[in-house]
Amino acid sequence: MSQIGFYLELGFDHVLDLKALDHLLFLIVLTLPFSYVRWKDLLIIVSIFTIGHTISLVAVYAEWIRGSTSWVEFLIALSIGVVASRNLLIDKKFKLPQSRKGFLNIVTLIFGIIHGLGFGGYFRQVVATDHNFISLLGFALGIEISQVLIVVPILGLNFLVYRILKIREHIWILVGSGLVLIPVFRMMLKAWPGF
Repeated sequence: MSQIGFYLELGFDHVLDLKALDHLLFLIVLTLPFSYVRWKDLLIIVSIFTIGHTISLVAVYAEWIRGSTSWVEFLIALSIGVVASRNLLIDKKFKLPQSRKGFLNIVTLIFGIIHGLGFGGYFRQVVATDHNFISLLGFALGIEISQVLIVVPILGLNFLVYRILKIREHIWILVGSGLVLIPVFRMMLKAWPGF
């Protein structure tokens, strides 16, 4: 049990690491368009991220794939920018057609895969060879729990903004997504290979 606890904490700390804001920024732009009544849809999307992350960790751990660190970091920032830009295009009625929901699911899965590639090398170094399934399970659970701990307060903030402060949803989403794009552009420039 101590083995799974170690990896659970590792996954938890990985998401909540304030030195690497990519996870937090992605979860912010992902959660902004959701209200508390759609929390189940949001949790499904968050779980899709974890699945993508886990797939790429397995691929890196098994040495099926290797990624260029600079390109992976650039693609992580790009995926946050894609979701933030998508938020800027949501109409005022917030009626997401199935095609947009599918788009978000695919982008989230791809983001999870890319992000897992970014962390895969480190994960491979710390995993004990005889505990790889337990470590992967614990790490995935740690990621999932920490993501829920991030999106729930954002949903609460959305409720406060919409219902109590009476700020229009589309204004809140535009401002929040626009503010996230500022550090994302810096992240993209910093990670761009050759800069």
